Amino acid sequence: MNKIIAVIMVSMFISISCFAHPPKNIILDYNKETGQLDIIAEHNVTNPKVHNIKEIVVKAGDKGYFLEEFPQQSSEASEKLTVNLPDLKKGDEIEVTAKCGVYGKKTVTLVVE
Repeated sequence: MNKIIAVIMVSMFISISCFAHPPKNIILDYNKETGQLDIIAEHNVTNPKVHNIKEIVVKAGDKGYFLEEFPQQSSEASEKLTVNLPDLKKGDEIEVTAKCGVYGKKTVTLVVE
């Protein structure tokens, strides 16, 4: 009986892993004049209620970080977020991580020009 349960659990894990994937890409657009950071986390899914971008974490220079959690992905193609990051200076780094609710994450960095 225990072997059957183990086989079922392994099969479920393998099937979920086959369909789960981290975000494909993260597009960042920072407007230094307004302090607005636009984020698009590309993550193509068939069911955004189940397989989705679960959270986006933004770290900006010495300003700390911002975390946004999502109950479901807003579209089948991506999740979008706008964050206000005023007073960043040339050379400050913005690091954004998007985490899939099922498997994986992607991190990108932007240096303010």
